[in-house]
Amino acid sequence: MLFQHHWTVGLTPIEITIVIIIWFIINLLITAIFLKLALGIVGAKHTDFGEVFVTAFVVTILSLLLFIWWILTIISLILIFYFIAKRHDIGFCMAIELLVVIALFVLLGIIGWTIGSIFGFP
Repeated sequence: MLFQHHWTVGLTPIEITIVIIIWFIINLLITAIFLKLALGIVGAKHTDFGEVFVTAFVVTILSLLLFIWWILTIISLILIFYFIAKRHDIGFCMAIELLVVIALFVLLGIIGWTIGSIFGFP
């Protein structure tokens, strides 16, 4: 196979498809929740969950490009910044600030998960 990864060894194509769909849905929901929180913090417009969900859907689709090739990573990040800035009436720099806030949320979640696992919390 051209793009076979180590986690796909031993899985049927149906199982791989199911894993990818579940990953996509989880990624979409997490992106929508953190994007909603971050848009509220920076004071953006159009922060209803439905509008944020559409933005999260496009961002999730664009983030799939991050795994293909490094130049597509740069292009997809610029497209993500541009799409968030235009869709929620914030400037390009505010979109970058928004993604920094999202990154902080994710970092705090990772730290909390790590500390919780050290002390035996599920």
